[in-house]
Order: sequence, then structure tokens, then C-alpha cells
Amino acid sequence: MPRPTDRPHARIYFAWMSIPAWTTLTPVAQALLVNLLTRYRPLEPNAFEISDRSATMLVACARNTASKALADLVDRGWLRVVRVGRIRGPKARRASVYALTAFPEEPGMPAGKDFLRWQPHPIQGLKSKPSTAQFRAVNGSLQPPQHDTPRYAVKPASH
Repeated sequence: MPRPTDRPHARIYFAWMSIPAWTTLTPVAQALLVNLLTRYRPLEPNAFEISDRSATMLVACARNTASKALADLVDRGWLRVVRVGRIRGPKARRASVYALTAFPEEPGMPAGKDFLRWQPHPIQGLKSKPSTAQFRAVNGSLQPPQHDTPRYAVKPASH
């Protein structure tokens, strides 16, 4: 009986599930990553043409959610952008091309595995650039500014 060849599957190592690059991913980003891992074939190029819409279809979520999941995967080192897609201009309607960093991009080359070195920002949960006061709270060596007078003086109520 012939042995089945390269059936679609995803190999997620147990050690990967405890690194910050995995534990900080949203469930949608994890599902998208698993979907891409199942599509990888060692004998084919490590390049996946994915648009926001195709990512939406892969994981059944809203377009903005899929776009954020792709950005999170790139930010945490799971994916590398090979080519940026375009929606305007002469090469419009080209989706972005991503490569999985867990595998080599070309045969004989080592895999980057950037996700193994990724560390979260010390201030978790920020959606924008941290303020100076937030950095001071994390750093500890800098003290928050001391104000002698309140910034907004309270006017006495007139009766």
C-alpha cells in the first residue's frame, strides 16, 4: 500500500504555545496562523498571497478584524511581508504576499523564526503610543511630575 504524501496539516510545537508571540495573539490571529501553517508545503515556495478579504474568508470574521490579525502576525514575527499589496495605481488589486518565518523562504536557507525572539511591550493593553507618565510607571527610575498647584483650580460655588 503506498504511503500518503504530504496531506494538509499544521505542526504547532508545544513550546511555541508558551512563548509571548503566541499567548498574546487573539483567537482570530491564532486561527489565521494555523490556516497558513496547513497551507505550507516544503516543496513549494513559502509565499502566501493574502488580502484582507481572503483572510476574512479563511477565518470567518470581519474585514477589520482580519486585517488586525495579519498585522499582529507580522508584528509578532510569525509572518514576514514579502510584497505589499496595492488597491490603487498601475498594479492595483494585488494582494500582499507573506512568508511564514517558521520555515525557510528558499530551500537550503535557515528559517528566521522571529517569533521566538519577540517580547511584548512592557505596558500591555496600549492601543496608542504610551505617555511619559506610563513610561515612568514602568521604568521606576523616573518619578512622575510633582505639581505644587492643581492644574485646574476649583472655583468656589457662588450662592
